[in-house]
Amino acid sequence: RSPSRGLGDVYKRQPIIDGRGKISYVSAYALQHGIELSELITMGDGSNDIPMLEAAGLSIAWHAKPKVRPHAKQAFDFAPLSGVLALFD
Repeated sequence: RSPSRGLGDVYKRQPIIDGRGKISYVSAYALQHGIELSELITMGDGSNDIPMLEAAGLSIAWHAKPKVRPHAKQAFDFAPLSGVLALFD
């Protein structure tokens, strides 16, 4: 039996996508699905997420670095991911 690997091992092998790549993907997704950027929800935690956070109608800094928080409309530092659901009650 091989030893299990945590998600950290998976992330170490993946390239980090820069801000241009993320906003490019989000914009292409919106265009492909006929969605305005103002209708999208984005979440991020690092400076490479800032362009997509600024473009989205609802942006959430989730356990984000201090530099990122001012670029998001909401910030969650205390809740698990499910805490975001409180925005939709």
